[in-house]
Amino acid sequence: MFGAISGTRRLPPFHADMLAFRVHTSAAGRMRSLTGRGKAGPPAPGLVALTQLEKAGLLDQTVPLGPAARRQAGRSPRAGSVAAAIAAAAVEYHEDDAHTGTVLVDLKHARHRIALHRALARDPSIRGVWRVTARYLWAAKPAPGGGFLPAPRFWNHAAIELGQVRRLPGFKEPRNIRVAVLDSGVDANHPDLAGRIHEYVHNYHHRHVAPMSANDVVGHGTHISGIIGGRPSSYLSAEGICHAKLTVFKVFTDQLFEVPGEGAMYAVDPILYRWALAECHERRIDVINLSLGGPAPSTGAEASLLAALLARGTTIVAAMGNSLTNQAELSYPAESPGVIAVGATGPDEVIAEFSCHGPNIALCAPGVAIWSTLPCYPGQFGFQRKAPTKPGRKGKREPVTRNTIYDVWAGTSMAAPHVAAAVALLMGRRGRMHSSKVRKLLMRTADKVPGMRGRSFDTHYGAGRLNLRRLLTG
Repeated sequence: MFGAISGTRRLPPFHADMLAFRVHTSAAGRMRSLTGRGKAGPPAPGLVALTQLEKAGLLDQTVPLGPAARRQAGRSPRAGSVAAAIAAAAVEYHEDDAHTGTVLVDLKHARHRIALHRALARDPSIRGVWRVTARYLWAAKPAPGGGFLPAPRFWNHAAIELGQVRRLPGFKEPRNIRVAVLDSGVDANHPDLAGRIHEYVHNYHHRHVAPMSANDVVGHGTHISGIIGGRPSSYLSAEGICHAKLTVFKVFTDQLFEVPGEGAMYAVDPILYRWALAECHERRIDVINLSLGGPAPSTGAEASLLAALLARGTTIVAAMGNSLTNQAELSYPAESPGVIAVGATGPDEVIAEFSCHGPNIALCAPGVAIWSTLPCYPGQFGFQRKAPTKPGRKGKREPVTRNTIYDVWAGTSMAAPHVAAAVALLMGRRGRMHSSKVRKLLMRTADKVPGMRGRSFDTHYGAGRLNLRRLLTG
């Protein structure tokens, strides 16, 4: 995650106007009976409530989350309707795959959520209903350690012994290892990223485009992509760690989210985020970088998709989170079982002042003063509200702009891609392996830094700081 905030408790843990639910195959037939196109069936209070809200114009959208369901719904002449979403999700439903058959509903008014939740919970054709967790890039404030060139510029590469790795006998780039970055997007035309982005997914569905654009407004995803796979194009270039098969999924729509006391920031779009996770599962992605998170535990579609990806063997790397007041605050999905949670250290080998900590941390990696790519076009992190000039009035909102082309940033967001790239190099050298084995190797070969005081594990540092040479040769 980028930057540092006062604390995760200030961030809304859920979307107030959204629910996700899982439909059984029987839901399609019951929906047909409600619309007069099938025989009358047993009571379906949840489907009835959805239909009534749709007729009253109180639903913004109803979206099936699985890739196959999304494509089927998109081809339907009734695409976007409750009936089309239910039918598409019901076809995809499989009893043993908890991530299948899921639908997300976006209400126009949050006040209808509780009643709809109760109705869906009573419906025999619904296999579960959940609140929708909120996830953030946490770009409300400029990052500590940003805005200057460190000396040396690539201290992070030296710390993880990248140079020694490239001189190993038989070293080769992991060009066939599939790495996914779920983030704010990417400037694929950046000179240091040209030819390094295998695919940029920013248009998931012809009916789910506006207000999306291909631009990476925040620059967060471009910075992370450069850390993983940038290539030198000039003396200022931000060289990456490896050349993997990098796919970037844009997972938010550039809409600002107001957070009391923090200004307005960009929040992850829950539909795009879950669609991207489902796409990663379908495409058999090897490594996923998640430099995002929020205070609510993973539930529903997010939890089941993470579990399905891990069961398939995908390694999921997530940022521990940034906080200035309580570094022990939990952040998800870093806290989720099986996910490799990464903290941030600086050039002095000390844990960064903003890096969250806890028993779930696996290891740490360089995350302070990291030089990498930014979009070549202008952008911003969000807005901050100035103090009012007169009592009783709201202060004006001012944009928090970012640099272009290159910059030094800090955050656990910057630490996580070091580990994701390391995993790609590991798999490129030793073959694909299950995420549980990857985790053990990362922790066993990590460097024990002074702050650990001789301990084999520390809740601030995990098993230590990433050492790429030991990982590939140990």
